[in-house]
Amino acid sequence: MPPLPSVWIVDDDPGIRESLQALLADEGFTVAAFASSKALQRALKKALPAIIFLDISLGEEGSKQVMQYLKRQPATCHIPLIIMSGNAEIETVAHAVNADGYVEKPCTVDDILFHITKHTSAPKTRRAVLRK
Repeated sequence: MPPLPSVWIVDDDPGIRESLQALLADEGFTVAAFASSKALQRALKKALPAIIFLDISLGEEGSKQVMQYLKRQPATCHIPLIIMSGNAEIETVAHAVNADGYVEKPCTVDDILFHITKHTSAPKTRRAVLRK
């Protein structure tokens, strides 16, 4: 079985960040988690993920600006960016910032896996493959 894609999570809430990281690692993904967009940008100089889940309200850092930056850079413009938010208007926000998708918080691992399989090379039946 080919390796599963690398998934990066950017969320300033340590509980969300750490739980998603643990759940996805348990599913067999290589996961990196960052507390800030600055940490994400530093990491992108060393490696590129298959997909990024980005909290739309990262405190002082402006996730919208980070998304615009990533979409303009040749090295990162192809990476699917999925925004996460507890905002009831997340679908409208996702369209406004040209996100590749969105996840409403609180979310489940299945919500995240849906976007991973939709936007990356992860097998559609990934759970079944991993459980065999």
